Amino acid sequence: MTTDEQTTTTMAQMREEIDDLQRRLIHKRGFMGRLRGRRTLAVLGSATLALAISGVAFASIPDATGVIHGCYTTSGTHALQVIDTAVKKVCPSGTTSLTWNQKGPKGATGATGATGSQGPKGNTGATGATGATGTQGPQGPNGISVGYTGFNTAQVTMSSTPGGTTQVVRTNAVGTSGEYYVSASTLLYVDSTDGVYCWITPVSSGANDGALAGSNAGGNYQSASMTDYFFLSAGDSLEVLCYSATGDTNSHSYDATMNAILIGSSNAASAKPASHQPLPGAPKHR
Repeated sequence: MTTDEQTTTTMAQMREEIDDLQRRLIHKRGFMGRLRGRRTLAVLGSATLALAISGVAFASIPDATGVIHGCYTTSGTHALQVIDTAVKKVCPSGTTSLTWNQKGPKGATGATGATGSQGPKGNTGATGATGATGTQGPQGPNGISVGYTGFNTAQVTMSSTPGGTTQVVRTNAVGTSGEYYVSASTLLYVDSTDGVYCWITPVSSGANDGALAGSNAGGNYQSASMTDYFFLSAGDSLEVLCYSATGDTNSHSYDATMNAILIGSSNAASAKPASHQPLPGAPKHR
């Protein structure tokens, strides 16, 4: 029942009570008394009705918690009357209380809607700040830093002393101490009764470590190729030495070349001989 319906019901009940009281007074008094009574009761009824309407207007229906309170008769038509619990705490005799919420309970959560279409691609963001400079890494191994080369295109005659050495090519002095890989070659003419042999060596020592190249096949041109490695101190240089086994000045060297390259390190399969190796013997004269 709404507040307007409750107000209408209350006013109707008030009118019935006033009419009943007027009938009783008219019956007991005379005509004038009844006339005066009607005027009096009319004023009283208007005041009572105004108070009733005023009371309904200020009623707390529903209450502060949103609950509406009512009373209904337990027999007959089961008439329902809404009450203000701030004024009337309990239902009158012959009625039973009934309460309900002005606002219904919260409904169940609805089903999830369909996924919307993908929106357009956003603009490219601003470039981020440059990161901090990283720490410097360790120093790498030494690379090939320098090379040295020697050329001699002239004809070089072998020494007239049997076994005597003759320099056929030489590099400039190295500027850096370290390990050097060396390769050299020359074209030999070996006389018919001779043998010619060559090797690479540091100028500071002149030692022959046995890595020889040459031939004793007389009367022929022979190519002599050599490779070796040495530790050189700065200021030293490399050379190719050759000798004639018989001291034959008809044996020669031509177009001698040599290349020396500084490397970081060397891992030799075996130790390099430090002493001078025996030289190959020369063939006997016929």
